[in-house]
Amino acid sequence: AHSQGRQNLGENLYTMWSSNKVSFTGMGKKASDSWEKEFQDFGWSDVKLTPAGFSSGIGHATQMAWAKSTKLGCGMKLCDGDKKVLVVCQYRDAGNFINQNIYDRK
Repeated sequence: AHSQGRQNLGENLYTMWSSNKVSFTGMGKKASDSWEKEFQDFGWSDVKLTPAGFSSGIGHATQMAWAKSTKLGCGMKLCDGDKKVLVVCQYRDAGNFINQNIYDRK
């Protein structure tokens, strides 16, 4: 579940489980790669975030690309005997506003 009480923050979550112990090494890249992969898996047809586009499954990727999000903070936590890792990234200003541009075309 996403963080509660976030004012003007967008947030992406990534979780990975393993039967073996995991470490933080490379987890930030794995998380961002998985979010970016939404564009490959579901497509991206317009700079404007439409209701259909958002509900198609690209919300993590569009938050990463949201031009008005100018600050980023990420954290990681090992859980379940170091067999699960949680990556959380928060973005200010929040993105993913329906019918607004993800970025401005120059």
